[in-house]
Amino acid sequence: MINVLCVEDDVGVLHLLRRHLEKCGLRVHEATDGRTALDSVIQHDFDVALIDNALPDGAGIDLIEQIAKLRDAAPAMLIITGTGSERIAVEAMKRGAENYIVKDTDGVFITILPDIIEEIASRRVERLRQLEVERLQAQAIEDLQAFGNMVAHDLKHPLSGVLTSAGLIGMFADQSSVDRTKIHKHVGQIESSVYEMTNIIDRLLLLSTVRYDVAYLEPVNMNEVVRDIERQMSGHIEQVNASVDIFGQAPPVLGYEPWLKGVWGNLLSNALKYGGASPAISLGFTTKDKHVRFWVQDEGEGMVPEVAASLFRPIQRL
Repeated sequence: MINVLCVEDDVGVLHLLRRHLEKCGLRVHEATDGRTALDSVIQHDFDVALIDNALPDGAGIDLIEQIAKLRDAAPAMLIITGTGSERIAVEAMKRGAENYIVKDTDGVFITILPDIIEEIASRRVERLRQLEVERLQAQAIEDLQAFGNMVAHDLKHPLSGVLTSAGLIGMFADQSSVDRTKIHKHVGQIESSVYEMTNIIDRLLLLSTVRYDVAYLEPVNMNEVVRDIERQMSGHIEQVNASVDIFGQAPPVLGYEPWLKGVWGNLLSNALKYGGASPAISLGFTTKDKHVRFWVQDEGEGMVPEVAASLFRPIQRL
C-alpha cells in the first residue's frame, strides 16, 4: 500500500483528498503546515508527499527543498499549484518535486491524483533501487581496495622471508663444509612462508565466493576441522616456537565447513602472529543450552576497547 502525506492548510480540501485517496486504496497522513509536514517526514517513511504551495508558514516549494535535503529515501513529491502558476511548478521541480498538478475550482484534479501518485511512487522505488545498487558497488570497490592493500602487505613479508632463506641456502651450498642444521632451518622457514602465502590466497578465494556460494548447513566435527588446520600450520607453529592446546571432544555443530575452516585458519594465524614471543595458544569451547561457543586465547597485547566497534567490519586490519 502506498503511504501518502497530504500537506494542505484548507481543511475542506484536505478532507476531500483523504476520502478519495483512501477510497482508491492509499494510506493517507495529514499535515496542515510545513513544520508539521517536515516533522512527519523525519518520523515516518512516506512514498509520496502531496504538497500545496500556499501554506500558512511558508511556500510549498521551500518545503520541497527542505524535504529533498533530508535523506536519499525522501518521498517522491508532487506540488499542487493554482491556475497560471506554471512558473512555480517549474521551480518546484528544480528543487526536487517529481511532478505538479493544477488545483481547479471544481475539484477535478482530485480524481486524477491516484494515477499520478502511483506513477511517481513507482519512480521512487526505482530511484531507491538504483541508489542501493550504487551504494553496494561503491562498498564493493572500497572493500576490494582495502583487501588488495592488505593482501599486498601480507604477501610482502613471507616473500621477503623466502628470498632471504633461499639466498642463505645458496650461500651455504657454496661452502666446503655444509651445516645441514642451518639448511634445514631455512628450508623450514621457506615452508612456513609458503604456507602463510597459501593461507592468504585461500582467504582471498574464500572472500571471492562468500556472496555467491550456497552454504548448506550440516553437522561439522570441529575437532577434525581444527586438527586439520593445525597440521597445515605445523611449519609455522614450529618456526615461532608456539604451543597449541586444543580442546577435548567437542559436540558436532551445524555449519558450513569451508567457511569454518577459513575462520579457524584466520584465528590461529592471528594468534601465531600477534600472540607474543613463543606464543602459548589455547583453543576451547563452552556449551549453553543448544549452543556451543568456541574461543581462542593467546598471550598477545590484545585489543584496546576503542577499536572493538570496528571488530566485525569487513576487510579491516585492527
